[in-house]
Amino acid sequence: MKRGNWCIRKKFRFEAAHVLTNAYSVECKQIHGHSYQLEVFFRSELLNNNSMVYDFKAIKEVVQPLINVWDHSLIIQADTPAHRALKEEGNLITVPFNPTAEEMAKFFYDYIKAQVSSLYKVRVYETETGYAEYWEE
Repeated sequence: MKRGNWCIRKKFRFEAAHVLTNAYSVECKQIHGHSYQLEVFFRSELLNNNSMVYDFKAIKEVVQPLINVWDHSLIIQADTPAHRALKEEGNLITVPFNPTAEEMAKFFYDYIKAQVSSLYKVRVYETETGYAEYWEE
C-alpha cells in the first residue's frame, strides 16, 4: 500500500427552507430558502486495496438517503413558536438546534462519521459564496 496524504471530496445539493432563532436580521427570522450544497471530505494516509481513500458510490449510499429527506423541506428548531405553528405542515425537519449552516455542518458530520470513519470534514454552502465547515482534530 502506498503511504501519503490523500483527500477526496463529494458534493451533494438540496433545496430547503429554514427559520433561524436569534438571527441578526429580520429576514433570517422569517421562513426563507437556500440552494444548499453539502461537501464531504475524506482523508487517509493509506489507499485501500482498490487504490482509493473511499469509494464515491459508497459515499453516495451513505449520504444520499439523508439528502433525500432534507430536500424541499422546512428545517426548524424544535420547541419554538414557529415549530408549534408549523408542525402539522408537509416535509418538516425538526432539529434540536438553531438551523444555521454551522449547526447543520456539525449535524451532517456526526451522521456521516458514525458510518464512515475516514470522514475528515463537512462543508455546508448556504449560498454560492458562503459556507460553514465542521471537523474534529
